[in-house]
Amino acid sequence: MSGNNFINVWHAGCSTGQEVYSLLILFNELGLLDKVRVFATDISRNALDVARKGVYQNQIDRGCIENFNTVFDITSGDKTTFLNYFDVDEKHDRISVKPFLKEKIKFIRHDLVKNDVPFYNKVDVVFCRNVLIYFNVNLQNRIVQRFHEGLYNNGTLVLGAHEGLSGFFKTKFDRQGPVYRKSNVFHLRY
Repeated sequence: MSGNNFINVWHAGCSTGQEVYSLLILFNELGLLDKVRVFATDISRNALDVARKGVYQNQIDRGCIENFNTVFDITSGDKTTFLNYFDVDEKHDRISVKPFLKEKIKFIRHDLVKNDVPFYNKVDVVFCRNVLIYFNVNLQNRIVQRFHEGLYNNGTLVLGAHEGLSGFFKTKFDRQGPVYRKSNVFHLRY
């Protein structure tokens, strides 16, 4: 956690928000929801509209809901259920994210290639999963540079399973699987 007692998270390329809400559920289960601030960005206005609403059509899957309930019951012993986080409307085949999760996220339209970071805070964690694969190496490096500049020292960058860092940025992060920690080591140039 940064020195300000909050965990600042940037979810870049958040699409319609399901992964952002999943992240918030994890923070809540860890008792950290009140200590997290989430900035979720995407270039698509339509995707951001869906994410802000937190209402998903054709999403009711009984097996998935039962699995959710079982995992939390086994791992924590609590009676956390899907209904703690979502309202289910079976008649209209729709689930809605509970307001207490939606209010934790600031959704911002942002172009990773063209725009500077759209907020003033440095962040502890950047999630950018399965976005960089759509860009060439030069654009990837430009985006990763923004992430690097926006992270606190020892901040964490989480990429998708098929993504990685190349060239210069391999020296600026320590890698553990798809997770990269911003290095505190100053690399001297000669």
